[in-house]
Amino acid sequence: MNRRLRRCLERVLDPDRVHWSDVERDLYSRDASNIVGNAAVVCFPVTTDEVVGIIDVCREFGIPFVPRGSGTGLAGGAIPSDGAV
Repeated sequence: MNRRLRRCLERVLDPDRVHWSDVERDLYSRDASNIVGNAAVVCFPVTTDEVVGIIDVCREFGIPFVPRGSGTGLAGGAIPSDGAV
């Protein structure tokens, strides 16, 4: 993952809520469908301001933001496009 992206996200969120390891990203690369994506990083915001901050960082870097709920959908709506947050 881009180090600058990581640093920016860790300014918005506690670093413990910014996950970038291959294992962690793989866990969030799919929902209950058989479609697979590839997230650059997985973030766990807890406030509206944190979500806004993440989206601002994504806009700055020109990368997609994919919100995720429980990941139980069958339509692929929670699947991150390649390089998404």
